[in-house]
Amino acid sequence: MEQKPFLSDLRETVVNRFTDWKLKPVGVVIVSPLFWLLCFTIVLFFQYRPVYNKTTAQSYYCVNADTNGYTQYPYNIFKGETTDNRTPVYPWFLKCIYKLTGDESILDKVTFTETGTPIGDEIIQGQKTCFYVLLAQALIYCLALIPFYYSSKILLHNPIVHFFTVLFIAVYFIPYQSWILTEPLSISGTMVFFSLMIFYLNRPRKITAFLIGLLTLILVFLRPIFLYLVILLAGFWMFRIIVNKEDRKQSLIGLLSLCLVCSVIYGYAKLNQKNYDYFTLSSVSLHTRFFIIYQTGFYKKSTDTEFIEYIANSPLNPPESKYLLMDDLTKHFGYNRIKKFVNDTIKNNARDFFVLNIKRMWWEGDIYTFTPHYFAGAFDFLFLALSGFYFRKIPWTRLGMWALVFGWFFLMYFGGVDCYERLILPVLPVMFIVYARYVDMIAQASVISRQQLLEELKNTL
Repeated sequence: MEQKPFLSDLRETVVNRFTDWKLKPVGVVIVSPLFWLLCFTIVLFFQYRPVYNKTTAQSYYCVNADTNGYTQYPYNIFKGETTDNRTPVYPWFLKCIYKLTGDESILDKVTFTETGTPIGDEIIQGQKTCFYVLLAQALIYCLALIPFYYSSKILLHNPIVHFFTVLFIAVYFIPYQSWILTEPLSISGTMVFFSLMIFYLNRPRKITAFLIGLLTLILVFLRPIFLYLVILLAGFWMFRIIVNKEDRKQSLIGLLSLCLVCSVIYGYAKLNQKNYDYFTLSSVSLHTRFFIIYQTGFYKKSTDTEFIEYIANSPLNPPESKYLLMDDLTKHFGYNRIKKFVNDTIKNNARDFFVLNIKRMWWEGDIYTFTPHYFAGAFDFLFLALSGFYFRKIPWTRLGMWALVFGWFFLMYFGGVDCYERLILPVLPVMFIVYARYVDMIAQASVISRQQLLEELKNTL
């Protein structure tokens, strides 16, 4: 007779004991690896950020100078009010914390140099509120780990590889939950988005398709860079409708929810156009692209002599005055003229800008942060293409993971995005799962037959 593994026997004993006490659900929860994973994550979070007290209030946040744009957000979208450089989800999140806790809002005292460059900020009001914000972000993060745990279980068959992969991811992102910025919710949102996509591919359902669209809307208004999800999902739903006849109704729901997302995005951009004469969700990407071509001197390659002469003769010309210069240019030329100047400069010198981006990331050291992920993603794409050809099956899951990560990296590399080390964070959980798939494959190859391994690979494509 085959002997049961020790852990299985122990779990069964614990569940039976709680069943005797008429508390079987509690016993089932306690023996779950997910329960202990969440407990470990919560304990580590409070180790990293101790329980609130006034003497250590400053240790509760790690913020950058743009925080006041989120914490002080006086705009009411229901009255047609918007801001040109902030989308509303994170400010709404903060306002919910203010209202629920009844505490003061967070005020930033931002310190600037004489040239207008922000050099730091200080929480001067609402230190206790900071703790509640971090607590809420940690709670959302732990909740996001639940679907992420179960969805990754569909892809990772070895229980040890699966548990320690999710545990590593859970621990890795704990420090970032103490940022009063969009990154914490972006990380949690990406994990939930990934989970919904895996759940849908594993079992297509209308409610899942609708939730994917709803979450996409939230993510876009959390950080506009998530707009690329709209393009990916449009192709995904259209392709599913054409190729997968058995779930056309579900895919149609997904496509309709995406149309709703596009309608809301368009409406918000029109509000910005009405308020600021600039059709966009946020002006931040324009600011970033201008700063890149300005600080590197690339703007001098433009054919717009008026713009070049204005910058050359401006008293705000030193690179460290870029924020004040941008404000001055906006008042003098307007966003649309700046956009045309930036886009034409890049478009007419596309090859040089491409080379500049590569060099710039090398200079800043960011190439060491995520360029290896690019090569790993390229290898994974080659592997999934060969796997799909071998099994004569569309690798929906693997292709979706690759598109999610590579699309984000592409925008970071060539879309004029700055602060690469910070911005890579939201897609790293998916990238770690990509790596874990290969570890899982090696682990499984050592304990099951070749035929079983091929079958598992086929089922997770």
